[in-house]
Amino acid sequence: MSSTRSSILLPLTAAVLFSALAGYVGWSLGTAEGSDPAPTESTSPAILTEFRLPSLDGRQIGPADFEGRVLVVDFWATWCSPCRVQARILESLHQEYKDKGFGFLAVSLGEDEETVREFAEKNPFPYPVLYDEQDLVATGASVYALPTVMVVDRRGEVSYLNSGLSGAKVLREAFDIAARQERAAES
Repeated sequence: MSSTRSSILLPLTAAVLFSALAGYVGWSLGTAEGSDPAPTESTSPAILTEFRLPSLDGRQIGPADFEGRVLVVDFWATWCSPCRVQARILESLHQEYKDKGFGFLAVSLGEDEETVREFAEKNPFPYPVLYDEQDLVATGASVYALPTVMVVDRRGEVSYLNSGLSGAKVLREAFDIAARQERAAES
């Protein structure tokens, strides 16, 4: 009986320690000063700025609804632990930027409305939550890693696209770049 307990206890302990370490690393990356924002190719797939998806509040929403604003889009899934870390980072940035002409969207990929709704009820988002049950955006834009964060400038062009965790400092720099691009377009 004690060998059965040991054979269960060791993997369980390892799993808990691994999860704690992954959470710490994710949080550290998310709050670290980070590096420069990753450049985005100018040939971003059009679907990234043209999609319209159902939201949990019953609307159809997409980047076009944020014309003239900088838009931050978080592609995520309920099963993705690093996505939860990214959501916390974006929640604090949302508070900081929501009154500065920035919009935010959370886009769940490959999950049905019920799954996303249940998750969002337990883990509320301060901005609209969309769901792409058929993974159309992910497939069309080759978004294969989660979380993936995208910033669309006021001209409607993707100015930042990063797969994996994006730290607060890196995102602030990406937001700055998007804002500068908009000012340059007005000049």
